[in-house]
Amino acid sequence: QAPAESVKAQAGVGIKGRSLDGETGIGKMISAPAATLFTVKEKVVFEIQLPQALNLFLASEGRPPKSHAEFMEKIVKANQIQLPELPAGMTYRFNTELGELWVDPAATDASHTPTGTNP
Repeated sequence: QAPAESVKAQAGVGIKGRSLDGETGIGKMISAPAATLFTVKEKVVFEIQLPQALNLFLASEGRPPKSHAEFMEKIVKANQIQLPELPAGMTYRFNTELGELWVDPAATDASHTPTGTNP
């Protein structure tokens, strides 16, 4: 189930592997490696790829991205970063004040939905 509030994008926000979270007993023994794989893939994106690409952008431009669209174009798309698929009702948003990627509940009004949320 999607969280009802904004959270910083980090391992655990993606939809893949979440169906394995409630397993117990033998099911947990079987599903644990798969769940760990999805978590590690998300950690690579959020803790290695995005920070490195953002640091390169800061070094070359002397400033953080000015908008979500610029972040998606110059950081995510330019570096071919595959953001994890989010649960229904959630969307990525680059927080320009903090210089961080966040996950927000999708706006019901299409005019407030950030563009480029699906790289």
